[in-house]
Amino acid sequence: MKRRKMKMDEILKRYWPKPPKEEVEAAAASVWKRIEAELDKHDTSLRSLYGDGWSAAPLEQREFQVLTAVSLLGDRGTLKSITAMVHKWTGRELVGHVYLALGRLAERGLVTVHSGPSRSYGEEPQRRFEVTEDGDRALRRAKIEGKELVTARESLDSECTETPRS
Repeated sequence: MKRRKMKMDEILKRYWPKPPKEEVEAAAASVWKRIEAELDKHDTSLRSLYGDGWSAAPLEQREFQVLTAVSLLGDRGTLKSITAMVHKWTGRELVGHVYLALGRLAERGLVTVHSGPSRSYGEEPQRRFEVTEDGDRALRRAKIEGKELVTARESLDSECTETPRS
């Protein structure tokens, strides 16, 4: 007598019974509750299914320092006050670095620039910087990634290596 070969579909139907629809839906609901409970433990507002998995822009170290200073200073964020705060963290004067970083952050929409009233006649109005919603998200991402305001690798005698973007 010749043996009949069974197809995979037949094997599954025969030896793996199909559960009732109610049982499948109950199991799915149970799994979904566990997933929701796990997601509630984490801040998923910055996560995305696209690109690098984040919905916020990544920040370089200097951009992180400058954006943090702008955020902490609020409406008092001028080039001078931001530079002073970054100087406090790094121990060196970085006007060029701060100026270029502010330009990049404004270009990317992470900060907005507002012109305030000039102090005296003929003087240029003072620019104030403010963090946007995207900038706030970028700061939260940097915090989750573990970025620090001061890194041990910052050398104290390096020159400004950043170039202005055209």
